Amino acid sequence: MSRVSVALPVEPPMSKARRLSELGVGVLICGAISRPLAVLVASRGIRIIPFVRGPVDRVLGAYLSGGVMNGDFRLPGISPGARRRWRGGWGRRGHGG
Repeated sequence: MSRVSVALPVEPPMSKARRLSELGVGVLICGAISRPLAVLVASRGIRIIPFVRGPVDRVLGAYLSGGVMNGDFRLPGISPGARRRWRGGWGRRGHGG
């Protein structure tokens, strides 16, 4: 595994989704994502883990040690069931569920 930082320029959601796919991204861990971008990203087979906050090294460490994204990493104001509800809706394809 390796870690690479890539800046995505301001561009339409379709271009961003295509770029993530070209980069070989399999999982997108993010704080927030728009509905149009999430649908496009998920349609490219990229799993989305939304509503995450925290220092990058700690978030990646938690993910790599089993994908545990507990309350320490949840954005303020996001209820514990929000991720589950999100998966069941418009983000479903990106979650393998």
